[in-house]
Amino acid sequence: MEPAKAETQPKHTHSLLAPQPYPCLIVWRREVYGFIVLQMDFSKKRWVRMKSIEQLTIFLCGNRGMSCVAIESGIKLNSIYYTKQMERLLYVFDLENLSISKSLPCPTGSRNSEMEWVMV
Repeated sequence: MEPAKAETQPKHTHSLLAPQPYPCLIVWRREVYGFIVLQMDFSKKRWVRMKSIEQLTIFLCGNRGMSCVAIESGIKLNSIYYTKQMERLLYVFDLENLSISKSLPCPTGSRNSEMEWVMV
């Protein structure tokens, strides 16, 4: 992991408590493209940029977020699932190849409805 470099102000910032071995993460959604994931290095008392979240998947919606270990769950590893306000699309940002895919999982949903993540 390398130290986080100064970035322009992110569009959205999400703080998460994540499963071990990543107990404290911050996710910045960049204005133009993609995300930056930072992990707190408690021993050095600084944020460190992560190039990979390995077996984790992060879910973001509005100003909230959560994460889970994605092994054998059918969701994409090392990815960030997110939605945008007033849209019905589901976006997936792949941290490995820095690509974004999108889908329409619920074509009958209202554009005005707010989406929320629920873990079961």
